[in-house]
Amino acid sequence: MCSWPLRAPGFSYADPPLTSPTPSLTPPYQLAMVIVSRRRLVYLSLEYCQPDLFSGSGIAARAQVRGFAAKNVSVVVICGRPAHTQQPEPARRNVKVISVPLDKWGTTDRCASHQQYAEGVARILGDGLGQYDAILAVDWTAANAVRLFLCHGGTLKVPMIYLSFRVYCSMTGISRDDARFYREEEAAAVDLALTSGGGVVALCDMDFETLSTLRTARSHPADKLPHQFAVIPPMLRDEFSNIAKDDEDQILDFPNNRMYLVSLVRLSRDKGPHRFVKLLQNLQQKDPDIWERTGVVPLICGSHSQPHYADRILRELRSAVPHSVVIDKFLTPEELAVVLKNSVLNIHPAEYEAYGMTIIEAAAMGCPTVLNRTGIGATQLLDPKNKACAAVDVTDEVAFANTVRRLLEDAPRRQQLAHSAFLHATSWTEAEHVRALLAFTQDTIVRNS
Repeated sequence: MCSWPLRAPGFSYADPPLTSPTPSLTPPYQLAMVIVSRRRLVYLSLEYCQPDLFSGSGIAARAQVRGFAAKNVSVVVICGRPAHTQQPEPARRNVKVISVPLDKWGTTDRCASHQQYAEGVARILGDGLGQYDAILAVDWTAANAVRLFLCHGGTLKVPMIYLSFRVYCSMTGISRDDARFYREEEAAAVDLALTSGGGVVALCDMDFETLSTLRTARSHPADKLPHQFAVIPPMLRDEFSNIAKDDEDQILDFPNNRMYLVSLVRLSRDKGPHRFVKLLQNLQQKDPDIWERTGVVPLICGSHSQPHYADRILRELRSAVPHSVVIDKFLTPEELAVVLKNSVLNIHPAEYEAYGMTIIEAAAMGCPTVLNRTGIGATQLLDPKNKACAAVDVTDEVAFANTVRRLLEDAPRRQQLAHSAFLHATSWTEAEHVRALLAFTQDTIVRNS
């Protein structure tokens, strides 16, 4: 039997991130892809529509659908949208979008209008979408919608593939009740995917381990599971790949005019922006002249779904470093690239992150990241052992501040980190990610034919 987790086809790193042997690519990964273009998929994601994206999950969803369409796979997307907006997505080649108006927008956690989304999806599935070959469900909100469809008397005649963009029960800073809720929802999602003949796709080994423990052994014998689980990291989206390719010489030249100490996190407790503020306070307390001496300007960039918490964080930030910069909107790739190409370090203060697409995007712009020693999925691609990032216990305020201060004062080490991070980040593209996901999807469909 194959070792776990199975690697997706074409899944490679500039340097292998795991010390354990990579599993052999036995079937399903030797299947030909020639019949994929005749497939029709239903893609469920609460967040998808432009211009109302608020997180990396929506960015990843759009990139996947765009990649499917480019491979001549027909996709019906059922997503959410703010109730006050009109149907925002016109049909385009190989993609049809149906949106469900939601009263609350800006989050995919328990506070989202997840039940409203589920009811809308269940109704649309019940009305019939014609023939399709598989359902791809992003996170527990989408899997819950399929379960509601079944509770309303619907029949699931095709496999469901559960795309876990985040393991919510692994989030830090949540209550016991929230953790229990997410664990139950995600366990139900895994069970539904496996019992439907589908599968589970995790973004990293860490999430794979958690998701595999949520299954109920009686529902799906262990000897079936290797073919139903895959680890497929998210991609460096095409917009950043193209910028990295066009501006590689400039990015790797590491000009001295990089000035921002940036943190690209949503202003919510689980992302840890309070640690970024505390880091700045500690740096300044130890060296009151640090900003003038280094020429560095702190910059925080992220949307928010918890207004009171976000307001408090920004007040504390401005109090600590009055000349700091705040960007409280969701930036376009081009806008974000400008920020990152002018940033000396990226600070990612979360304790847990399923992946962290902005970490990879920062790396592609020559900006290395300081991140938590454990619990960050992006370290599979940007392994600290390969000097592709700087890892520290972000809950240890002294160690965190010391690590950042040393890097601000050590330009050669920063350049070494940035160069390695750039090479690794640009090694796993959107096309490779989509090819891997399509191969897994194709095998799932064939096994259920």
